[in-house]
Formats: sequence, C-alpha cells, structure tokens
Amino acid sequence: MADNEEHSYHPGRSEYIQIGIILTVLTGIEVVLFFVEPPQAVAIPALVLLTIVKFFLVVAWFLHQKFNNRLFR
Repeated sequence: MADNEEHSYHPGRSEYIQIGIILTVLTGIEVVLFFVEPPQAVAIPALVLLTIVKFFLVVAWFLHQKFNNRLFR
C-alpha cells in the first residue's frame, strides 16, 4: 500500500460510535470500582489497566495514530 493510500482512509461515523461506546463502558467499570470499593490489591491494578486501555484507544482513533505510517507511531 502506498503512503498516499495509507493516509486516505479515515474512520467512519460508526467506528467513532463503537469506540465511544467502548470508552463509555470502560468508564462505567471505573465508576463501579470506585463505589464498590474492592480491595486495593484488585482496584488499583484494574483502574490502571482500564486507564491504559482508554489512553491507547483515544490516541489510536481520535488522534488518528492508528492510521499513520508506522514510522510516525
């Protein structure tokens, strides 16, 4: 695939909606963990993992890094 073809792809509305739903579900899980107050040995790693996943989803789709050339990732 040529460089100009690689940049021609842009995610559609449905992909943004899917990612938005995923981010909403992950945020809901974080809120539930906050109110349920599981042991810290469970809560802290779970919250850190959820934060990392959300960070990479936002960077990949909303900052369009998923669609950039591998050199620029």
